[in-house]
Parts: sequence; structure tokens; C-alpha cells
Amino acid sequence: MSLGLDSQSKGAADPDSASRALARGDFAAAARAFDAVPQGLTPAQRLEHAKALAMTGRLQEAEQMAMAHLREHGPNATAFTVAAICALITRRYSLALSHAAAAEQLDDSVQVTVYTYTALSRLGAIHEAKSALQRMYERERGTNFTTINDLSSLSMLLGQAETVERLLALSPPLNAQTGRPRYFIALPKSGGATVCSSIARILGLPFAGAGVDLERWAGFPAPWLHPGLLRLLEGRQVMFLTHAAPLPDNVDYLRAQGVPLNVHVRDPRDALVSLFEMGETYGALQLLRFERCRPGYALMDRAERLAALRRTVYPLYLAWIDGWLKLSDSQPGLVRFTTYESFCQAPEDMVARLATGYGAPDGSAATLNTMHFRKGVVGAHRDSFSEVESRAMYDAIPAAARDRFGWRP
Repeated sequence: MSLGLDSQSKGAADPDSASRALARGDFAAAARAFDAVPQGLTPAQRLEHAKALAMTGRLQEAEQMAMAHLREHGPNATAFTVAAICALITRRYSLALSHAAAAEQLDDSVQVTVYTYTALSRLGAIHEAKSALQRMYERERGTNFTTINDLSSLSMLLGQAETVERLLALSPPLNAQTGRPRYFIALPKSGGATVCSSIARILGLPFAGAGVDLERWAGFPAPWLHPGLLRLLEGRQVMFLTHAAPLPDNVDYLRAQGVPLNVHVRDPRDALVSLFEMGETYGALQLLRFERCRPGYALMDRAERLAALRRTVYPLYLAWIDGWLKLSDSQPGLVRFTTYESFCQAPEDMVARLATGYGAPDGSAATLNTMHFRKGVVGAHRDSFSEVESRAMYDAIPAAARDRFGWRP
């Protein structure tokens, strides 16, 4: 998959332009520019170089540079943060927590606390993770949807549903420009976050999603749009990803925000495997979410866990897809489908085309946000299920979906 680069990011070849690229979030351009001038960088610029390397997957180089800075210059929040990022990505969560906690002692910014929270959640320290999220919520004054979403999810995991209602009641509307929200509807693990957040980049809007985990656990299609969430989004220009099912109240609300409704789907066998791998990768926090669906999930071996998700989640995915198809057939012109498979063939083209439908000028260039992109191989379910299992799962897909979206055995 190729990544588009805006015209400003091309040709950067000095430390100042590299720093500007880093500030824009164009990590690839920043890394290239810093690589071109390896000599004569200041300590601060070397740390910026390390951050750019970390965010583009050159983890060993980035970590070496961060640790060298700590040895030569002493404690530094940015150096600890870079080291924490590298440790998180390579799943050394205890080390990541050590680095992130050290960074937070020196810098109480929200972004640093994100890494503390992430390490704690991966280690299964749910109460401590919730405390970190609470610090983020207070520093942001309740204006960041992602923090509200995660804090609500942890509250649900801890059996504190009343906390969710209180959060939604007390949180001010999202910190975004006045206007109307835009919605992108996607099957869980269909690449919806990558598509939706990339559209948000083109539109210059904040990205939020996918909805407070008031239902059983992340990974289920959220049956309904919670009134508290709608209050947070009301009158705000934000690009919002939702997994909402095609229930009458949801459809009425979404229709009022603009039609057609963009619904993004994926071969549900691949989506299920992606969901499963997310649980295996993210560790204790995600396993606890799955535990709420299938008691004993965390104690099963890998094969048993995948089989459990096939029994419990796969039918929900099929029902979600079938529901949106039936709505589309009953109300022509209301729903416009896109597929993950088509996205993989021409990602920038699909994102640019969708963005135009949301109001972007014709010809807008797309720069993909791949932060949410795990592996994304079409047909990956064949590596996880036997031929007999895969065929049985295929036969269970509604015939209308198989025909319309081109999914094959």
C-alpha cells in the first residue's frame, strides 16, 4: 500500500524543514530529511529525528538514539517518550511503563499520559489504567472524545456503568468548530478507522470513533447510538466512525445528518480474524473485553479463543451486514457501500472519492492515516481456518452479500 505525501513534504532536506514536517505529523518526510543531514544536529533535533524514526517503524535506531541522549544528557521527557513508544510497539510493556512513567514525571502533557495508560492497559492493570485516563480527562477538561470513550469502556469493564452516564452527562461538547458531524459507518475490523481518519485529514476535521462500549465489548457492532454521545457531537464538525446497526432510531438520526449513508464492509471471515488478532496483540485489556462475551475466554488456548469468537461474534457480523443490505434494498439511494477489498486495491482513490462526498473539493489528494492499520491481508482467514471451516463460514454469509461484494469461498 502506498502512502500519499502532500506537496509541502517533498524535498525537505534540512533540520528546520524536517522539524516542520514532524510538527505536521508527516513522519516519513521528517525521517528522510533528518537522514539527509545526520551531522551537526543539536541534541533536540536528534530527539526529533528519533521520534520520526520511531513513528515510521525504525524502532531499533530510534531507541538507540533516545537511550544515548539519556546517558549523555540526563533525564528528558522526549527521550523517555520515544523509548516508551519503541517498547510499546515491540510489546515490552513493563519497560514501556517505566519509560512512560518517567516521562510523565517530567511532562504532564496529555500525549505522555497516553503512553502510561497504554502500557498499563496492556499489562492488565485496569484500575491503574483508569486512573491514568482520569488524569487525561481532567487535563483535557473533558473535550477529547477518545479519552471519554476509553474511560467509559474501562468503567464498563470494572462494572461501573454509573460512571459512564456521569461522564456523558458532565462532559462538554467536543472541542471542534461549529457545524454538523459527519458519520462513517463500518463493520468492526474492516479498516474503517483508517478510511474515516484519512477522510478527516482531507476535510481538516477531528476524527472520533467508534462509540462508547456500552454494549458487551469492543468488537461487537454497536446496536445503537447513545444519546449522550450524540449530545457531545451535536453542532460540532467532526468525522465520526460508528459501528451502529441499522435500527430505526439510528437510521432516522443518521439520515438527518446527510445522505447517502456510507457503509463500509469486509469479508466477515477476515474481519473476525482481525478482531481475534487484535485481542492476541493488545493483551490483557482486550482479553478482558472478550471475557465479558465468553466467560473463561482469557484462560483458553489460542485455537479455543478463535473458535469462541467464531461461535459468538461471527453471527453478529453476518446480521449487521444483512441488516444494512436489506435497508439499502428497501430504500434505494439511502445507503452507499464500500468494501475493504476495493480499498486495498486503490486506497487513496477511495478515500479521496469519499471525502468529496463529505464536502471536500474535487481532486483533493489523500494522505492515508495508517496508525490503525494492522496487517490487512485480503483472504487472511485461510491461514486461521481450515478449508472446511472457511467454506462453512462462507456458506453462512447471506447470498446477497456474497454476490454484491464479490466475496468468494
